[in-house]
Amino acid sequence: MVRQGKAQGKDQWELTWQPNRWERKSNPQWPADATLRVWLHEVRISEKLTLWLVSRLPDEGCELAAIYGQRQNIETDLRDLKRTLRLEEMRGRSTEMVAKELASATVAYNMANLIRRMAAARVEIAPRRLSFNRVWSLVKVLLLESLDTTDPAKIQERIDLVLRMSGQCKLANRPGRHYPREVIARRRKFPLRPRKRGLKSRK
Repeated sequence: MVRQGKAQGKDQWELTWQPNRWERKSNPQWPADATLRVWLHEVRISEKLTLWLVSRLPDEGCELAAIYGQRQNIETDLRDLKRTLRLEEMRGRSTEMVAKELASATVAYNMANLIRRMAAARVEIAPRRLSFNRVWSLVKVLLLESLDTTDPAKIQERIDLVLRMSGQCKLANRPGRHYPREVIARRRKFPLRPRKRGLKSRK
């Protein structure tokens, strides 16, 4: 990493970013004199790992690194929306139906997360220590599909049951596990057709 620009304290430099010709080709709407004031931060995570962060925020590098470290939670939440709530393949054929599908999935996601937070508070652990997939299964089966009463007392009993069972949906505690960033191949719905060799074209 080449340190350029004006040093702003220890392990921090002020830079002026300008788009290169490839970025201009992809964004022809940018003005010819487009520039951006940014800060380059060098954060040493360990003896073998150094994190370089470019940000428009003049905060301390350690603070930005802590925020950047939470990116895995975003990836996990997106996975829950796409796979658990089946938003990976939208079934709506119109704009209105797609909007309804997104709205219903968002409501379901928020409901499951609320149950997860309440259950985690009961057993005094972090909400993300509970499996979203298993909590959503309990909410879907016990609250949305099989609840056939309007009696407030019975509804509260069912909610208490879901909270108690959700508190048992703990994920394995695996401290120190590290997942390097990598590109994951997309799953194909159908297998590839094997290419036949040695066949001559018909005349």
